[in-house]
This record gives sequence, C-alpha cells and structure tokens, in this order.
Amino acid sequence: MCCTCNIDWTAVSAVATLIMALATFITIRQNKKQLKELQRQWKEANRARLTFSIVVINGLYLLKITNCGTATAYNISIKLKGDLIDNHFSTSIKDWAQVLERKPFCIEAGVSKHYDISPISGYGSCCIHGKTYSGAQIDKWLEEHKGDKISITGKYCDRYDISEEFSIDDFINGAMVVNNELVLALDRLKKSVDSIAKSTEVIKTNTQPQSK
Repeated sequence: MCCTCNIDWTAVSAVATLIMALATFITIRQNKKQLKELQRQWKEANRARLTFSIVVINGLYLLKITNCGTATAYNISIKLKGDLIDNHFSTSIKDWAQVLERKPFCIEAGVSKHYDISPISGYGSCCIHGKTYSGAQIDKWLEEHKGDKISITGKYCDRYDISEEFSIDDFINGAMVVNNELVLALDRLKKSVDSIAKSTEVIKTNTQPQSK
C-alpha cells in the first residue's frame, strides 16, 4: 500500500516568508537601537566638558576653568559662593564672582580661562583694582581661609550641570579633586570611542548579505 503525502508548498513558502520577515524586523530593530546608542555615544564624545581647579601662576592663586572637551562650551553661567568668597579680603574678587553669575560666557575647546583669587603666602604687598593690600594682610587671610570651600554651581550648553566644591588647601596638599575629574572625563571619552568602534563593527556584520 503506497501512502502519498501532499505538501502544501504555498503554505510552506508563506511560513518561510513570515519567518524571514520576522528575522528582518528583529535585525532592523536591533540595528536601530545600536544606531541610537551610537549617536548617543558620539554626542557624548563630541561635547564640551568643563573642569575647575586652582593653580599658581606668577605667584597668584587663580581659579582655572578649562574646556577639555571637543566642542565649544557656550552659555556658561556659574555661581560662586562659600566662605572663600564671602570672607575674601578684597571686594573686587566678590565683584567678578557676581559678574560671572550675571553674564554668561563661552570657552572654546582646549582653552582655559583664569580668574584671580589671591597672591600666595610671602608674595608681599599687592594692588588689586587700585587698592593695595599688605603682605601681612594677605598672609593672615590665607592662614585663616585657605581651607574654606568655594562652591561652584551652574550650567553650560543649556544642558550640562556644574557642581564643584574645593578649597585652596585641596590643591596645595595634593588632593587635586578636579584633576581626578579630568582623568575620569578622559577615561569616559576613551571608553565611548572604543564602544563606538565595537558598535560600528556589529552593525556592519548584521547588515552584510548572507552567503548562500
């Protein structure tokens, strides 16, 4: 007795087509997610990035604001407060702190801006905006307030928040809090670039035609 099996090739073809369509849909959806992540990583790697520190140049303590990113930091608005500013011996320092708060500014990629804080100990007398302060006054103020914190808050590029707090002592004693942030920022940048390269390779692999 011979048993024949009739195969509905039309149905088989329809099922195969459906499976292929589902596989294509999943691949496209996965690639869209990868592309979206790729775009996010690219934006993160190609953005402005501000760091803050206290440096000594020509016998002066300066607040240094650096854009270590790859794009211009625009519409920078910062507020300086804390005992280091409130108890400063010169009203001029308080004035420029208020100017920074009132007038947004920009810093191009790889550029730093510096703002006076105080002469270093033993510097001697100093004239700040037309007013002379003796070396004894400056040394006394530093002894009393170099451990006071300066708080920096604000925003730049209309999206990135600023929140930093440190003292002159943090940098004199080698804490270098902000420099550590710079190292972390550069490390994040490297990881983003590496991740972009890997994501690109995956997308290329997924979109290559399959050999028959």
